[in-house]
Amino acid sequence: MKREYYCPCCGLFFWHNQYQQNGERIECVGAQCPNPECESQEAPSDYMLFAVDTFGFAYFAEANKEDIDSKKWSSPKYAPENAIEIYRKQGFKIV
Repeated sequence: MKREYYCPCCGLFFWHNQYQQNGERIECVGAQCPNPECESQEAPSDYMLFAVDTFGFAYFAEANKEDIDSKKWSSPKYAPENAIEIYRKQGFKIV
């Protein structure tokens, strides 16, 4: 199952596979920003990511709307095509 995330460091909205099969076990895989140019690549544990479908992101987005709107972006490299179409309609920069 993929889940949508937001990186407040670089503004990327991306999708991440939450689980992976490891032999007979299914393990939860922690997300980190996949943007190689993001500052969070230096020390991922120093930066927070938000799962977009959480109350935490809703509160963060309400309090930081201008910042999010000024730097929100995505790419077909980081999100499925149907999400990219929605992002375009919402005014995201697509690279």
